[in-house]
Amino acid sequence: MEKKELFRTTVFGGYQRDDVMEYIRSLEEEKEAEIKLAERESVECRAALEQENLLRQKLSEQLEETLGKNEALRRENEASAGENSRLQQLVEETEKQLAALQEKLQESREEAETARQETEVARRET
Repeated sequence: MEKKELFRTTVFGGYQRDDVMEYIRSLEEEKEAEIKLAERESVECRAALEQENLLRQKLSEQLEETLGKNEALRRENEASAGENSRLQQLVEETEKQLAALQEKLQESREEAETARQETEVARRET
């Protein structure tokens, strides 16, 4: 491959000073442009990081709030389960009492019917 010459040579075995200076200036400009780009990217990354930190903080607060609500609901659910169990027992007892009362009512109706029939028979006999 052919080697590309960056600088023109001079008669006395060196390089043209203007070519060397121009090359150095171009390298400095490239370096300066890269530094500015890196600084701009750094600022953008810091801003993005700050946004992410704010979002993380907000989500962390929401999580804490949600966990607190969840715990309160769990306690409320446990209390409701206990109350539900107590009420279920009360319903069962009430149903037993109702069944007993309905049985007594039926017996009373049967006794009343028997008494009515006996009264009717007695009236006919008299």
